[in-house]
Amino acid sequence: MGKATHLIDNKEFEEALKLFDKMIAYEPENAIFWHDKSYVLNQLECFEESLDCVNRTLCLNPNMEKALLNKIFVLNNLNRFNEALKVSDDALNLNSEDYVLWFNRGISLKYLNNLDEALDCFEKKV
Repeated sequence: MGKATHLIDNKEFEEALKLFDKMIAYEPENAIFWHDKSYVLNQLECFEESLDCVNRTLCLNPNMEKALLNKIFVLNNLNRFNEALKVSDDALNLNSEDYVLWFNRGISLKYLNNLDEALDCFEKKV
């Protein structure tokens, strides 16, 4: 895991991806490995693949907040804003104090042209 973190820090995402594939092959039920692979795929702008990985993460750990946030980010990048809103509802039910969740919800609302509600999310003080 330390080597993967080092590769990510150095923006060596292709190499990190290979390492996560090996880690997942060794331990396929590790939600953190799937989540981190999803993050690397985001950096490579492979959003469909990233969504598959984050969905696998959430199957293994449905309440992993950082995975829910990642899924919102991925869905927004895929222009699937209504789905992102539904995920943000789930995430905010777990932690309504996370300003990053509110920010990403605001992005979804902005692209759905719900500007007043988006502004409320962007101005949310937690």
